[in-house]
Amino acid sequence: MSIGRLYRGVVRVVTEEGPYYLRPQMRQRLRLLWMFRHFSELPAVVLKPSELEIISQLAQNCYSPEMQLSDELIGTLDCRALIKMKKLPQGEAGISRRTA
Repeated sequence: MSIGRLYRGVVRVVTEEGPYYLRPQMRQRLRLLWMFRHFSELPAVVLKPSELEIISQLAQNCYSPEMQLSDELIGTLDCRALIKMKKLPQGEAGISRRTA
C-alpha cells in the first residue's frame, strides 16, 4: 500500500454521466483502502449496504468532476449496473436476474 493513497487517495465513481472523484476523510479512506485491497475496480452491486452508505455520503459532500495531479487513486467503483437495476420496474428486475 502506498502512503500517498493513505493521505491523498481518491475514489473514482463511474456513472453514465461520466467519472467523479470522491475525496474521503482519513477514517473513510482507511475503510475504502480495505474495500479495494484486492481489486482496483469493483461494481457497486457487490458492496455491502454499509459500504454503499459511505459512498453515498461522500458523493453528497466530497466529490469533484476531475482528479488533481497530487491525488492517488484508491480504486474505481462502477455504478452503471446499480443505476440500471434501480431504473427497472420491480417485476422486470426479477425476470432479468433469472435469465442473465
